[in-house]
Amino acid sequence: MRGFHAYFFIDLTALAWWYLIIGLILILAGLAAMQMKAWGRWVGVIAVGLAMISEFMWLPIYPLWSILLITLYFFMIIGLMVARPSE
Repeated sequence: MRGFHAYFFIDLTALAWWYLIIGLILILAGLAAMQMKAWGRWVGVIAVGLAMISEFMWLPIYPLWSILLITLYFFMIIGLMVARPSE
């Protein structure tokens, strides 16, 4: 391990809580987006954007995994933005 504390401005417990909260928001937004609610798509875009930004904290430690997740988050944002409800 290459010095975990050198890369974080907060401790790992706070970072774990951050990801737990973002994950719960994403679950709720995903359920709302599957019911074709517009607010669910926008909350999902904001939450995925925050998750993408926070993924840069792991980039020095797990570079391949972080790049994979950032790419996945990018495509999730595209999918949420281009989805049109069929009314």
